[in-house]
Amino acid sequence: MQGSPEYDADFVTRWIEYKPDVANQLLDGLGLKRGADGFRRRPDGQPIEWIVEHPSLPGSPALDQHEFVRRAWEAIGLRVTFTFVERTLYQEHVNNGDIQMGYWGFDRLSVIKADSGRWTGTIQDGPWAPRWGNTYNTQPYKKEEPPADHPIRQIWRLWDQTQQTPDEATRNSLFKQLLDIHKQAPFVVGIVGELVSPYIVATNFKNFGDGFISDDTLRDDGLLNPQQFYIQK
Repeated sequence: MQGSPEYDADFVTRWIEYKPDVANQLLDGLGLKRGADGFRRRPDGQPIEWIVEHPSLPGSPALDQHEFVRRAWEAIGLRVTFTFVERTLYQEHVNNGDIQMGYWGFDRLSVIKADSGRWTGTIQDGPWAPRWGNTYNTQPYKKEEPPADHPIRQIWRLWDQTQQTPDEATRNSLFKQLLDIHKQAPFVVGIVGELVSPYIVATNFKNFGDGFISDDTLRDDGLLNPQQFYIQK
């Protein structure tokens, strides 16, 4: 997020290029050939398909977003189904790792070291590697140890070192290494950039400033923190 001490412009553009020809070449090179129906098969002949669960309500702009992504995957022979799941049930699926793939916003990017869970896989609504995250974060849900050589273990080691290091420059360097792992082994791929967060405020409601970051770490509009809001009569 722009304005964050950890802002890295490379993340903004790293996965935005649409190159279906390159994707098709890579998938062909892996031996994932298309069947008669146009969709790819694994080497054992089983179709490559998965379900993306999401809590986006009917009428939500996110549904158009889901369809855009589905069509992009389908164009390279990958069958994906987006399925609405009521949020409480969605959360239960994520908590216990009973989910193939999930959709959620990637917030908490304003002051990342104050709330690093999006990057360490330990926030309960973030649907990447939840059982591994539960192990590291000692959550009361299903747990599973990641492989000994998996990059997430290096992420956790760097985060532990970041928290224990008193020198600010060293902390920043360690955390930069953590973020760089996500560039090489992307557990989460963003599809939308920074969102505008409009607030509708009456003209006589004063001391409500603009240009502030709306993010969970900063409690959204709580960041404004004026001496007082007041209504001008």
